[in-house]
Amino acid sequence: MGCSTNKTEKADHLASILKQYLAASAALLAVLINGTFSGWATPCLPLLLSPDHSPLPVTLTKVDASWMMSQLFIGQTLSPLPSGYLMDRLGRKPTLLYCAVLPLAAWVLIFFAQDVYALSAAMFLAGLFVGTVYTVTPMYLGEIAEPSVRGRIITLTSVTTRLGIIFQVTIGVLLPFRLQAIVSLSVPLLFMLVFPLVPESPYYHLMRRDRNKAESALKWLRGSGRSKANLEAELCELESAVDKQMRNKGDFRDLISTRGSRKALMTVETLAVLQRLSSMGPVMGYISTTLPLADFLQRLGPAACVVVIDLVRLCSGLVSSMLVDCLGRRALLITSGAFCGVIMMCAGGWFYCDATGFLDVSAPHLRWVPFICLLLHGIGFSLGLGPVCSAVRSEFFPMNIKAKSSAVTSTILAFASFLINKFYLTIGDSLGMHYNYWMYGVSCFAVCLFASCFMIETKGKSLQQIQDELNDDYTPHKEEKETEYEEKSENNNVEMKV
Repeated sequence: MGCSTNKTEKADHLASILKQYLAASAALLAVLINGTFSGWATPCLPLLLSPDHSPLPVTLTKVDASWMMSQLFIGQTLSPLPSGYLMDRLGRKPTLLYCAVLPLAAWVLIFFAQDVYALSAAMFLAGLFVGTVYTVTPMYLGEIAEPSVRGRIITLTSVTTRLGIIFQVTIGVLLPFRLQAIVSLSVPLLFMLVFPLVPESPYYHLMRRDRNKAESALKWLRGSGRSKANLEAELCELESAVDKQMRNKGDFRDLISTRGSRKALMTVETLAVLQRLSSMGPVMGYISTTLPLADFLQRLGPAACVVVIDLVRLCSGLVSSMLVDCLGRRALLITSGAFCGVIMMCAGGWFYCDATGFLDVSAPHLRWVPFICLLLHGIGFSLGLGPVCSAVRSEFFPMNIKAKSSAVTSTILAFASFLINKFYLTIGDSLGMHYNYWMYGVSCFAVCLFASCFMIETKGKSLQQIQDELNDDYTPHKEEKETEYEEKSENNNVEMKV
């Protein structure tokens, strides 16, 4: 009888986890859209810059292309604050659904584009959606998942981004310019059809004092196998946490009003900037002009290089999602940062030798070193630096300022991305390409140091427990100690009676 009960409980638990993954998958379609816009330039920019192959009546110049792609970052910088306001006013789901018209309009503009102005407008609309998704989606994923799988679900954002890039680069190579816009249009349409089928965050309903809707959402997310008593206990726990965190109305001053908020803000924003300085975004964007593998690029082309690297990053991202709730956030982040730091220093050394002649790196087998470094960095980055930094931003802030903190973080990320991409070639041309890689390496090591000294571990903790620890109110195993104390007191009472 006992074995049968345990099997039933395990089956119910698996069903509950599956429902949470289903809801997360629907939300991650928005992240997939972001990946398609990130991958669009790799196969399309060479065509737009080619007088013989341009799909437009006019050929774009490098200045035109730079201006067009900068619109993506401008839109990404402008949208987080409004979307942070909307996600608290309308809800997480409506904000994402209403904003899904932006990528639809962007792909329509690309399909009908005749000049750089239409393409720039499309990139700007895409940027608005990208900023919205990176503001809202981590919050939604963190609020629908229970602590045991929250890390795995949130880290799937980086995997989904890679999947979107691979999808877009692949169809960009196989399909004509305008036909790929039509195919890409199917992704936001699919998101608009699927996402309404999953529930809103129960945290949001409790913020709006709607306990019935919160109970309904939680029941959907935890599955029908969860007992009514367990659901009621979890709902009461969430309600208590939201009430505690919503005592203050929550404005931008509250980001620094308490010890816990200041620690959270310092941790999340520092990791956000260091993550961008540690990533290979500019290198991947300018891969055709950065990699010194002329023969290799002629055979496969930049698009194939991007697909290979992103496939490697996708696989390592899947591994990270399985490890993050076992090993913890800090361990993955420190290991990833150290590994990527060594790789970037090696890559910078190769570019230094190539530029100065300090060592001869012209041998054919040595010309592969930068590409191998990109592959290894992709593995290390996707194991920790990428997914963990995304996870902590959805876990560290209380409900009353979560939307505002996410908006601030998304804005800082977009602005940092804009600056890093803008000055990548400038630094390479004026100082030497090796300085870019050494800067990335130093940033990776800085992540290790920061995570070791200042970052708390959030593995297996509820969102309220994380807030308690940030405010120095959380004591591990506190409940167990209280139980032991109560048991000892009862035993002493019995002995006294005897």
